Amino acid sequence: MSTFWSTWVIVLAVVTFGISFLLLCWAPWVKIPTQADGTTTHVWAHGVLREGVKDLPRWWLAVSYLSFVAAELYVLLFPGLGNYSGLLNWTSAEALQEAAERNDERMATLVQRVRDQPIQRAQASNVAVAFDGWPVAVFASTQSGTQGVRTVRLNPCKQLR
Repeated sequence: MSTFWSTWVIVLAVVTFGISFLLLCWAPWVKIPTQADGTTTHVWAHGVLREGVKDLPRWWLAVSYLSFVAAELYVLLFPGLGNYSGLLNWTSAEALQEAAERNDERMATLVQRVRDQPIQRAQASNVAVAFDGWPVAVFASTQSGTQGVRTVRLNPCKQLR
């Protein structure tokens, strides 16, 4: 990303975040003009429904303030503002590379186990495929189909162990 677009993203994000935070801080202090019964002059359904005014619940404000703090921490720690790499220097490409390397190590034992078996025994056994510990698919040979062609069916309910 060029410096111009990186700066554009940073300025846009910071200004939007700041305006939203200022509106959140200002909202509890706003006095909306009301009638004697606590409603505004907004009326719907031919006078049947009238809009009332209540203070924002304190728990709602607390959760909103905490969400702004969490968002600020996230943007400081991880990449999220233009070319800024975050304090942790985390990248999704590195995370993917590490997960792929761990998966390759796990798969090496499975591949070696299948490679060392006679072909008849390997055909009869189920083969589990996983990525980073999460099951992707479990295939089992049905030994049916055309002469010399092995049919493979997906068995998603089988546990990986």
